[in-house]
Amino acid sequence: MTEDTVRSALHLTPDGASVDIDSDHFWNHRAADLTDGIVICEGPQTVTWDRWERHPDDDEIAVLLSGAVEVDLDDGQRTWRVGLKAHTPQIIPAGAWHRLHIHESAQMLFATPRPSRTQQRDAASRTAP
Repeated sequence: MTEDTVRSALHLTPDGASVDIDSDHFWNHRAADLTDGIVICEGPQTVTWDRWERHPDDDEIAVLLSGAVEVDLDDGQRTWRVGLKAHTPQIIPAGAWHRLHIHESAQMLFATPRPSRTQQRDAASRTAP
C-alpha cells in the first residue's frame, strides 16, 4: 500500500503556535522535524493499511469523518478490533500497535502527539484480530 494522501495538516507546537504543513511533503516532513507538539491531519483512507504503527508514549485520537473503518489494536497482551463511529473520537492508547481496516473509502482526522516517535512494522509481523 502506498500512503493515502494527507489533504491538510497542522502542527500545534508546544509553545502554542500553529504551523501549516505542506501536505504534498507530509510524510517526509514529519519524521525529520516533528519531535514535539501535536499534528492534526485530515485526508482520505482508501485501503487497509499493510503496516502497523504505534506511538510509544502518547495516545493518538482518530476520528472517522465518512466511510466505514475499523481499527485493529494489539497491546502485546491481546488483539481486538474497534469499529469507528462517524464524528466520534476514538482514543488509540499509547504503546498499542494499530492499523486501519477499511471497509468503505473514508475521510479520517488524526491528532498525533510527537509524530517523529511513531514506530512501524509490516502487517505480516503482527496478528490481525
